[in-house]
Amino acid sequence: MLTGAEDAMVEYLKIAQDLEMYGVNYFNIKNKKGSELWLGVDALGLNIYDKKDK
Repeated sequence: MLTGAEDAMVEYLKIAQDLEMYGVNYFNIKNKKGSELWLGVDALGLNIYDKKDK
């Protein structure tokens, strides 16, 4: 049986895992033009994000 704090943590993780950026590791990269970008790596693959988009 879970305590109130454990219940809250489980509910938080249920919500957090559905967030777009949950579980993504970010790396600074530059494209061929020299623009700085983020490379996002997660269980589903790779994504590239503009640093201006947060």
